[in-house]
Amino acid sequence: MYWPWKAPVSRTSSQSLGWLMLCLVVVTAGCASANKRYEQGQELEAEGRYIEAARKYIDALKKDRDHAEARERLQAVGPMAVGEFLESADLSVASGRQPDAADSYLRLEGFLNEMAAVGERPPLPEGYQARRRALFDEAITVLIEDGQEAEARAEWYAAERAYDRADRYYPSSEQVDILLDGLVRTHLGWCQSDLDEGRYRSAVQHADEAYALSGGNGSEAAEAALTLRATAIELGTIPVAITPLWRTDDAARFLPEGFLAALNDEMELVAWTDPPMFIAVLEPREVRRAMRDNRYRAALLTAPEASRLGRYLGAHTVVTGDVEVFTITERDVREEIRTAEIKAGAPVQYLRRWGKLDYRLRMHYTVVDPVTQRAVTERTVEVVESGEFERAVYDGDWTRLDLTRNERRWFDRDRQREFELAIEEQLLVEAVLEFSTKVYRDLGRRVE
Repeated sequence: MYWPWKAPVSRTSSQSLGWLMLCLVVVTAGCASANKRYEQGQELEAEGRYIEAARKYIDALKKDRDHAEARERLQAVGPMAVGEFLESADLSVASGRQPDAADSYLRLEGFLNEMAAVGERPPLPEGYQARRRALFDEAITVLIEDGQEAEARAEWYAAERAYDRADRYYPSSEQVDILLDGLVRTHLGWCQSDLDEGRYRSAVQHADEAYALSGGNGSEAAEAALTLRATAIELGTIPVAITPLWRTDDAARFLPEGFLAALNDEMELVAWTDPPMFIAVLEPREVRRAMRDNRYRAALLTAPEASRLGRYLGAHTVVTGDVEVFTITERDVREEIRTAEIKAGAPVQYLRRWGKLDYRLRMHYTVVDPVTQRAVTERTVEVVESGEFERAVYDGDWTRLDLTRNERRWFDRDRQREFELAIEEQLLVEAVLEFSTKVYRDLGRRVE
């Protein structure tokens, strides 16, 4: 029964009422937030902190565009905030700090953009644009002189900072050319200093910077950058001897036939033929010959043995490693007992098994310094690959069983080997990538 003055509320109207209440809550919260910003702005304005007060009024208007009191106070305080920025710029000019004065104008521009975002544009003093441009030009001139003086003292970081800072003040095309020339000279000088002090990686970076800034158009500066870069790479590149991987006795028990040879082949043909910058991998055949000359059989070399090999080859660094662990594990295995008849005989049973094969390969390597005869790095690399398997097990001669074509496939050893080879091939690819990536990373740390 419904009371005459109370209409029934449907589910749809109840949901609409809920949304309405939620909207009211959101609007109310927004108004409260805007009022809070407005009150904070009043407090700051009373303290004479006009820039901060104006920003609070702007925040209030962002929360509530119709906040009349906040807009009124912003219109009143905005010009006073502009005056604070300009006063700060004048003080910097009076103390001979034109770049700081230019920064005050940049901050003022940011403030004007904030006001514009809420629809307000305070009046600017007469001649503002001309004064701004003149001050930016003064700041650029000062910073160019600072950069040139820093260059003369070989203070490359200070020179770079001066030229980069000048670029913030909207330089003209002529000023841009001067700044670019200064930066090119700075990076070329920095590159030469790094070369002189054996910092080859840093030298290449600065040569690249100089080349990019010069436009790379065959100019004298671009050619100088390329020459310095080539010199840095030549002087910084280290010759590295990498011995073939060996295997522990435990790993040898489970390694598939030919897997270790294939792994070493892939390392030589793929990984060691494309080293990164500053790494020169010695020809693997020369390394193997040197191992024979030194009576080193295929095994993991000790640090003294690796050091002797490195000195014999003139290598800066030697890497030697082995396969520590190799396992093949079945998981998620399912089984079923099936019945088949022996040809012209009684029925027998055999077992069908299928699931996943997990191949786990763990390799270990040592980076040796031939001069100190010490291992500078030791690391392990582990790779796991999985794939499916399916096979059947029968105690007798399965070829005597009367089987369908599909059932005979479960006993086919060649087919089973295909499952394994697919996993091993992927394992090889991943192992070469993981191993070489880590080796190269550790070798890279040997280059200054």
